[in-house]
Amino acid sequence: MNTGKVAIILLTVSLFFFSVPAFSWQLGIGVTSYYSYWNPAWSEGFDNVEIDPALLVGPVLSLTVFDKFTLTGFMMLSVNNPRSRYSLPLAGGGNVGIVSNVERLEAELSLMYLVNRYFRILAGYKTQLYNEEDTPETVIVPVGYTSRVDFWKNSFQISGPGAGMALILPVADAFSLSIGTSLIYLAIDHTSPRLKQMGMEIYSEGIDYNYTGTGNNTAITASYYFPSMNTVISLGGRFQFLHYKAEGDAPSMGNDYYYGITFAALYLFY
Repeated sequence: MNTGKVAIILLTVSLFFFSVPAFSWQLGIGVTSYYSYWNPAWSEGFDNVEIDPALLVGPVLSLTVFDKFTLTGFMMLSVNNPRSRYSLPLAGGGNVGIVSNVERLEAELSLMYLVNRYFRILAGYKTQLYNEEDTPETVIVPVGYTSRVDFWKNSFQISGPGAGMALILPVADAFSLSIGTSLIYLAIDHTSPRLKQMGMEIYSEGIDYNYTGTGNNTAITASYYFPSMNTVISLGGRFQFLHYKAEGDAPSMGNDYYYGITFAALYLFY
C-alpha cells in the first residue's frame, strides 16, 4: 500500500515547516469523516450487486505557513463494518451468491496555494483501498453443489496525483462556502475473484489486473469558525468520477462513482 509513503511525506514536510519561526505558521489538528456511497466499475461483471455505504473516519492535520501555503493530510478507515452482496453465474447454470465484509481506506496529502482571498490552487497525492475479506461471510450455491470456497479476494488499491483549484465565497465573518475541483490520474491494482468448477464442487481463485484511471474529484463545503474554541466545523458533499483504462490482458471496465457527505472538525493553534 502507498499509505505509509503518504504518512512519511507528511511527517517529513511537517518537520521542515516546524523549523520556521513560530509566528509564521498555523497548525490545525482534528477529525474528518466521509459517509460514502460507491457504484463500482467492476459491478458490470456481476449480478445483483449491493454495497453498503461506508462511514470513513480518521485524523486530519493542516499546516499553514507564510499565510499562503497550506499542507493538509488525512487518513480515514471504514468504521461501520460495511458488506457487499452479489452473485456470479456458473457455467452449468445457476448462480453463486457472495456476502463479504468490506474494508475501505482513503488517505490524501495536498498542498494548497492562496492566490487571493477568493481563489486557491492545489496539488496532491491520494490513496484509496477497497478490500473484501479473504474468506466470505456467506457463500450460497445452487442445490446439488458443494462450496469449497475458502479464499476470496476482491480488492482495489488505487493511488496517484491530482491537481485543481478552489473558489472561496465568504458569506459572513465566520462563515464561508468553498467549491473545489481537481483532475486525478491514478494507478489501479485489482485482484478479481473467479469461480472454478470441478464436477459438483465449486472453488475460487484471484486474478491480478492493472488499470489506469482518469477522472474528477469535486467537493462543496460550508465552514464555520468558532473563535471561542479556535475550531472550524465543516459540512459538505463530495463526488468522484473515475474512468478505467485496461492494461495488458485486463478485461475492460467502465466508471467508478463515489459520492457522499463530508464532516470535519479542526482545532487551530496560533
